[in-house]
Amino acid sequence: VANSTAVLKRLWDSRGHDLRAEDTGVLALLVNALPTEHLDELASGGVFISLTRIEDEHQALIGIPRAQLEVTGDAPSPLTFIGLGIRRAGRSATLLVNDQLCPIRGLGVRDIELNGVAERLLPGDELGVLVYGYHPQYLTSFSLIPGRLNVTGWIEIPLLNLDAL
Repeated sequence: VANSTAVLKRLWDSRGHDLRAEDTGVLALLVNALPTEHLDELASGGVFISLTRIEDEHQALIGIPRAQLEVTGDAPSPLTFIGLGIRRAGRSATLLVNDQLCPIRGLGVRDIELNGVAERLLPGDELGVLVYGYHPQYLTSFSLIPGRLNVTGWIEIPLLNLDAL
């Protein structure tokens, strides 16, 4: 604990410019010790792109979303992470559905299947796409050279009306 406190103090005081090699290992252990539901909010800074608002009861997100995405920008070999997100009515935090992400490396057009999901939806939920340049699930994978990215395209969302079953 004392070692962790010293590392965090050095990180804060130096704004990250004076970390030693062993400090990064301690920081990785600290991040891995956090509950997974808080890692997304703490470290990744994803962008939520709203697609639709759920109006009806008895809706669920079940299946494999498909997407055609074009990634453009000024980074030479970016790594982007894409997942479905839900912003529950009355809450500001966005939930990464089933903690599922799909990594996309490089620029250009991609036809992809996102990871399968299964999540009950509630009236008032806002369903969308989360786009990350970094995510703790891929702790050692990130774009080495920062830059701006644009992600455009379409996504097929597997919405299911549970009353139809």
